[in-house]
Amino acid sequence: MSYTTDQKRAFQTIIDSFGEAHFSAAAVHQEALKRGLKLSETSVYRRLEEAVAEGRLLRIVIDNKKSACYQRVGGERCHEHAHMVCERCGKLIHLECKEIDELAAHLESHHSFHLDKSKTAFYGLCEECAKQ
Repeated sequence: MSYTTDQKRAFQTIIDSFGEAHFSAAAVHQEALKRGLKLSETSVYRRLEEAVAEGRLLRIVIDNKKSACYQRVGGERCHEHAHMVCERCGKLIHLECKEIDELAAHLESHHSFHLDKSKTAFYGLCEECAKQ
């Protein structure tokens, strides 16, 4: 068993620990450090991109000003729905709504435009932040 294999297994355990939640490369790096793994930030990004290429993770870019976030494949499928982003707390919320599907169908049939829902985000305030 090589060190690289052990490291990959530990990396996968960290990814699995996030469950269905979205996570950042920074969060993975922090968790690796907490677990005593010697993974550089560069290694984390490389392994995340490998996992995306292998189809084990989805890479979600909501705003070009912020880092991408990631989500494990196997649970909810982010390519099938849009997202809502809270501008105050940064929460990323799945948006599965038939009206969005109808809008996507309208855009395609009337404007010959295929909407990539995985890259579609609505910005505003989440319920908790709106109450404050």
